[in-house]
Amino acid sequence: FGPLTERRDYSKTTNDLATPDLLEVQRKSFNELLNEGLEKTIQTIYPITSTSGKTTIHFLRKTLGFVTPVDQRKDKEKRLALAKKKNNSKTALKFSNEIEQMPKNEYGWLKQHKQKGSTYEAKIKAILLRINEENPSDSSLEQLKDVELDKMLDKTQTKIRIANHETGEIIETIDVALLIKNADDLTKDAKSKAEAKKAKNFGIVANEVLFGAIPLMTEGGTFLINGSEKVIVSQLIRSPGAYYGLRVRNQQGGDD
Repeated sequence: FGPLTERRDYSKTTNDLATPDLLEVQRKSFNELLNEGLEKTIQTIYPITSTSGKTTIHFLRKTLGFVTPVDQRKDKEKRLALAKKKNNSKTALKFSNEIEQMPKNEYGWLKQHKQKGSTYEAKIKAILLRINEENPSDSSLEQLKDVELDKMLDKTQTKIRIANHETGEIIETIDVALLIKNADDLTKDAKSKAEAKKAKNFGIVANEVLFGAIPLMTEGGTFLINGSEKVIVSQLIRSPGAYYGLRVRNQQGGDD
């Protein structure tokens, strides 16, 4: 520490440091919940088998979806166009008025939710597959009425194989992708309808099911619940760094 010692000052810099994204942890955690966490949790529940053991409900992977308010408006616009194409009914006109009242962007929805005191959320939907083990009742399948059938959904959830329980012979194969396609009016076509009809003859039906709703995170990392913005604070940040106490003196200065 003499006069010849070179001193370097690191307290000042000529370059400005980039400001980190302080909401990165919250956004990343919430995105992982939507993209992976919810589906993994639901998969632990399914398949569900009835008490009689004759009906099983399967959750089809990769079908979990979220309908945001903006997506809901776009979806209704598509369904309105489809309804008008089929028939020009009064119901379709009433449907159109409901669409026109919806804001065109997320900011509009946030503003509307604040004014109404409601929650900014997305609907959770998925496609469930119901397999009934009872024999087909269709007259064209009369020869299978007294045959014990095995209806097996493969691990990849792409095919359902219907086989004779005694001989193991494959009687019919159902394409799950076509059943998923037929579950939505906007995607169904003649091929998917035919596949769904064939599957129904064997007691197999795929339907879109609404699981509920989940609050959405805004661009600012907040959640809008009942018209008020709320944030999720991590445990580390929530821990206080200082404590303040108040002590009351029982005696005044100069008291003996």
